[in-house]
Amino acid sequence: MLNGKSDSAKESYFDGKVTRHNLYLGKDTFLDFLKKYSFTVENFIEFRRGHTNYLIANAVDAREI
Repeated sequence: MLNGKSDSAKESYFDGKVTRHNLYLGKDTFLDFLKKYSFTVENFIEFRRGHTNYLIANAVDAREI
């Protein structure tokens, strides 16, 4: 997940055309989203690569446990 200071969606453009849609979520929103859909977060990291901040969660579906 792309980490944002506020929750937002933005498009990336190349030659005036949309090439992808990006969703940015804050850490709390991301973790709340996983919990809302019955995922249990086992590990969580935040890291930066280049100019982009990322959120990564290792989560399992709690309904399958």
